[in-house]
Amino acid sequence: MHKILGSFVVVLLMFWCSTSFANSTEEKLAQAILDENIVRINVLLRQVDDINAVRYKGKALLNFAQENGKKDAAEFLISRGAIEQKIEINWVNSLVSPAGVKFALSNGGSLQDQVNNVPLLHFAANLNRVSVVHELLKQGAKPNTLDGSGRTILHVFARIRSNQGLLLAINNQTRESIKDNNGLTYKSVLLGSATGQNLLSRLNRPAASQSEYLTATQLAANARDSRALRYLLLATKGKHRIKINPNLLTPQNFEIALILNRYAKVKAERFIAGKSFYQVINDNFDAGYYLVAMGFNPTPKTQKDLNIMADLCQTHDLMPMLSAGGVTTELSLAQLQVNSIFDFLIQNCSADQDMMLNQLSAQEELASKIIPDDLILQGYLPGAWQSSDKKISYQFNSDNTFVHTFTSSGSKKSVEGNWEVVPAGVELKFAGSGATEFLMVSSLTEEKLKGDFGWGKYQLEKM
Repeated sequence: MHKILGSFVVVLLMFWCSTSFANSTEEKLAQAILDENIVRINVLLRQVDDINAVRYKGKALLNFAQENGKKDAAEFLISRGAIEQKIEINWVNSLVSPAGVKFALSNGGSLQDQVNNVPLLHFAANLNRVSVVHELLKQGAKPNTLDGSGRTILHVFARIRSNQGLLLAINNQTRESIKDNNGLTYKSVLLGSATGQNLLSRLNRPAASQSEYLTATQLAANARDSRALRYLLLATKGKHRIKINPNLLTPQNFEIALILNRYAKVKAERFIAGKSFYQVINDNFDAGYYLVAMGFNPTPKTQKDLNIMADLCQTHDLMPMLSAGGVTTELSLAQLQVNSIFDFLIQNCSADQDMMLNQLSAQEELASKIIPDDLILQGYLPGAWQSSDKKISYQFNSDNTFVHTFTSSGSKKSVEGNWEVVPAGVELKFAGSGATEFLMVSSLTEEKLKGDFGWGKYQLEKM
């Protein structure tokens, strides 16, 4: 037992000595290189089996000498067989900070390198590492470098809504007119969202072109950004580049389809691809309210429509939707041998007559389920309204003038202009500046007004 223990201690001591010696030799060699003490380097190298295997803080001796500018020491090491060893650059780690960029470039990295086929500038920009992008540009990276999608860093910073990144790219002369492979400039990318639109307005750049507005409409529709789309369609007077297809009339896109109908005059028929009204609501009942809000006539035209109606009315109240679409209970369908819609529903539905009649009283309310009726809006709006925090108020006058009062920097300010009821809300035209603002109304009573401006949602109460 003592012999085994003694042997273990000897082996352990030998290991400790060799490790200590190796570390000591490396440190001494490093110091000798820094001192450029050639004699000392020569003596220490006699203790090393392979000059190229020695590392000091992870670096080969020749690399260490060169990085520290020790030319004489480097030449001597080369004469003894030292070979310069290329350091493997990990750009993912290096693009964390400006210092990492400097280290990578000083150790054989190139500005033309890529990370997963993405240029260094774009990789850093995607992560919103503005200081790293700045360092790459200082080191000579070209600001107009394109990625595989034809985008500059302006496009990337626009997509992630980075104000600092956009300013950096613009100040470094990145060309603002460059279009990506989808024909989008960075301004089109910003215009495709409400937050991007606000950001673009703060950049104080030349106004976007009509083409940039048009290409942005598809982005806004794809993102289901109804606020951005309303703004774009108002700016282009209803022109757009949105692909109209039945997929737009889905629960996720109801509001987008409605906005296209109201602002771009896209007819409801284009959203249903030849289907009848009843075929559509059989698949998605709520779609019917949006169709009638677009002016679609829900009158059944075929026996198949009547059959679907008879099935649906077992589980759904059809009368409010029909009333909203202008179908009266007395409507006769002689070609379908129906004396009146009301009689048909009474005969085929489980609902009783009293319930059906009660539903008719809600006609006006349900007709404005999607958009308040323009006449109701025109009648209710005149008067004084204010926000719950009393920081914002509007005085809408019956002669279609208004006064807008708001608190800014601790003091109250007022602006005047004219108001006009337009589809889905109110258009405000400010006197003097000529600026126009759109107030979308989502619900309206005699006492409360709800909706949103371009800058956000609001609720006003009658004063």
